[in-house]
Amino acid sequence: MDFSEWITRQYLQWQEEQGRRRSVKDFAAYLGVPQQALSCWMSGAYRPKGMRNVTHLAEKLGPEVYERLDLPNPQPQLEEQVIELARALQEFPPEARTLVREAATAAIHQALQSGQSSPPEQVVRLLVEELNRRL
Repeated sequence: MDFSEWITRQYLQWQEEQGRRRSVKDFAAYLGVPQQALSCWMSGAYRPKGMRNVTHLAEKLGPEVYERLDLPNPQPQLEEQVIELARALQEFPPEARTLVREAATAAIHQALQSGQSSPPEQVVRLLVEELNRRL
């Protein structure tokens, strides 16, 4: 199944989950992507370009989007790091937990938008930069 077939199936499945017929414009808004781009993807005119759109798709439709676009999936490595960070946060005071959680979220989004599988050192560097901005 190519990407256009897959994204069209995702749209139909989403409509079913909504319990009623919904427009492509509504689905695009749900995904956080331009409606015109989504229509082109569904017709097969072109595939998503830029990691921002791919990241939006992955956040809503899951990591399968990377496979359908023949892209490396950056999430497994980042998910492990998030789990480790969550365990470590248990020891922090509540205010510090909030600060670190927000900075980690921003760092992970930056790493995902880079379009490449991010090595742990890059994620840590991004996290430190985010923490420094927030302090």
